[in-house]
Amino acid sequence: MAGPEYGTTEAAWKGVLVESDRLSDLHTKIKDHLSEDVPAQIKSWQKDAYHKVQCLYATLDDQMVSAGDNEA
Repeated sequence: MAGPEYGTTEAAWKGVLVESDRLSDLHTKIKDHLSEDVPAQIKSWQKDAYHKVQCLYATLDDQMVSAGDNEA
């Protein structure tokens, strides 16, 4: 039973398991990066961009209200 192919399956399985461990580590690092850095960047962007748009709408609303007061 002990031919030249004995043990080759074990080596292949070990290789697959090592590769899967490395891939798992990579995915964990990417998940950590996305769950920590990206939301902070999005919140910062929203803070910078959203208020400007909100102020623009408030200004337009004020102009429409004051224009309506002038007509009456």
